[in-house]
Amino acid sequence: MFSTRPSRAVPPPATRRVAAAWIHAVAMALAVASALGATGCKRSRTAHLVVVNTSERSWRVALTSVAGSEPRQWDIEPRQTVETEVPAGDYEVEQVLLTSGGGAVETRRLAARFERGQDYRWQLATLLSDSP
Repeated sequence: MFSTRPSRAVPPPATRRVAAAWIHAVAMALAVASALGATGCKRSRTAHLVVVNTSERSWRVALTSVAGSEPRQWDIEPRQTVETEVPAGDYEVEQVLLTSGGGAVETRRLAARFERGQDYRWQLATLLSDSP
């Protein structure tokens, strides 16, 4: 008797091996690309910020994202440098010149935008500061 079902074409074994090798190569390429993306992922979404205190006074610097995240704050001692990564975006920045007892002498507020993948260097100074 004859079957009414159409016969299913089975590719020759060599074609199946080539197809399997191709699928394996694509899967490996995707895995490598994913791994490379994961290691560079943080850097690509953040900005690198270096704050350099060139003075003999202490400073307090606070960054508050306009998007509403928790503020980040650093007390920076005389001649100290602070490096950090911040998510890219718009920020309100507050820099406070401190007295020897930790009180505020002068406060300055400004807006800043940090772009992803960019490096920023910010110097804190007074009129009598010497540049490093």
